[in-house]
Amino acid sequence: MSGKLRVQLLKEGIHSGESGKVRDSFHVMRSLLDRFDEDTGECKVKELMSKIPSNHVKYAQEMGKVVGKDVWTTLPLYEHAQCQLPMTLENVHEILLNSTWRPQLCIVGCDGLPDLKGGNVLRQFTTLKLSVRLPPDIDPEHAFYTLKRLFESDPPFNAKVEFTKGSWGNGFVCPDFDPWLMTALQNASKLFFHKPALMMGEGGTIPLMGQLQAKYPKAQFVVTGVLGPNSNAHGPNEFLHIDFCKKIICCISYVLNAAATH
Repeated sequence: MSGKLRVQLLKEGIHSGESGKVRDSFHVMRSLLDRFDEDTGECKVKELMSKIPSNHVKYAQEMGKVVGKDVWTTLPLYEHAQCQLPMTLENVHEILLNSTWRPQLCIVGCDGLPDLKGGNVLRQFTTLKLSVRLPPDIDPEHAFYTLKRLFESDPPFNAKVEFTKGSWGNGFVCPDFDPWLMTALQNASKLFFHKPALMMGEGGTIPLMGQLQAKYPKAQFVVTGVLGPNSNAHGPNEFLHIDFCKKIICCISYVLNAAATH
């Protein structure tokens, strides 16, 4: 889900020589953001947290054993930058779960801030666009109003604080696989990739799977795709690995045949 958080202390911008009389709106913004998470990134808002299903913990552990340090070596980390959690092989599955089952906050846009040519001015307001990744079983509308209360209540220096709606979509928790489907997935993966199939989660903003699950609550789902290391989705060098893509198509064809004949 996304939303815009706006903090205002002044009717108009004034010379920064007045600082000390009134706080800069960005400092108030920083204080409000600290209500969401710790310096480590761990979320403080209990209403946004979810109990991770045991089978999804198992999936992450199995994936972690296979991918190992690729979880962080495939990230474009700058020089000696570190991941949010300790980069150890014992911790790989926790890093995977952190990006799928635990709330995370990103700042994806801003307003009220000039570029580096800005002068000595106490600005009128600061607005940030927040992107909040939620556990897939948390209702995003409930999450929005939870955050609205969190940010707008008791504002520092009695600033005017507004948290307004952006966009959101319901998450998707894949139902447990029927035995025939799990067997088909494993057989297809071994046949075409010569390796067992693994399960992973991914943060996304496309609510289609949740909508399909609501419409067909008894259906089985296989959600897969062709993005892999360095494919850089939405980046200027986004690409598909053709050989990998062909094998995925073969796997899906195998599973569809199993669905028709089991």
